[in-house]
Amino acid sequence: MSDSSSSDLPSSARRSESRARYLADGGVEVAKGLIAQAAAQSAKQGLDVFLGFLAFVSVNLAVLNMLPIPVLDGGQFLFLLAEGIFRRPLSLRLREQLTMVGLVLIVLLMVLAFSNDIRRLIGG
Repeated sequence: MSDSSSSDLPSSARRSESRARYLADGGVEVAKGLIAQAAAQSAKQGLDVFLGFLAFVSVNLAVLNMLPIPVLDGGQFLFLLAEGIFRRPLSLRLREQLTMVGLVLIVLLMVLAFSNDIRRLIGG
């Protein structure tokens, strides 16, 4: 929508359009900075923007949780899918090994995220 036509909209529609634009731009802002900084920015803009930001973060966490990594819910879904396909439970040893691989992947992802945040904080 162009800016001239948005002035013809009711105030609730303009607020919704503004929130949608903020969330679309907010994804870029979150990628550039720390989540806490983005949350503080959104809180300063008002409760509706802050709640929109929280919804944005919640949806992102839900998507990450469904990744097919055995420690996460998506991995558990894959175990159930495999059991349905093979018509028998996976061996305990295989499940343990796959879960350990998933745990290592999650820990490595956390180390990467922490190191990026620390480098950003110290200006590196």
